[in-house]
Amino acid sequence: MVSAQEVTAYCQIGCAPEGCQCRQITYENATVRTGNTVCTGVTVIVQVCDCGEPGIADTFAICILASECIGSYCASGVLGNDNRPSGGNVQVHTADPSCGVSVPVCLAPPTECTCLTTCPL
Repeated sequence: MVSAQEVTAYCQIGCAPEGCQCRQITYENATVRTGNTVCTGVTVIVQVCDCGEPGIADTFAICILASECIGSYCASGVLGNDNRPSGGNVQVHTADPSCGVSVPVCLAPPTECTCLTTCPL
């Protein structure tokens, strides 16, 4: 189980697949529980891609960076269009121009996060 209280970075993935809007969310002070082990202060990076409607092609990826008490973990997949009890529909909204802020383009994720989308430089 992963839990976090504060998003420390939010950005758009500049090389999203055609027809998709992708975002990356970073949590630098997450708590990760695996069995009887509880680790705090862990960095977790999540990527989601909204690939239109219906949400059968939307994707989700999570990377947990290694810390003092756990190793790194990375997994990704399509949220729908399979026979497993998965499914889901990611909804990425465009930034509200009245806020005067745009969503920055992501830098490359850490090399340990092999399941995340990495744009060519």
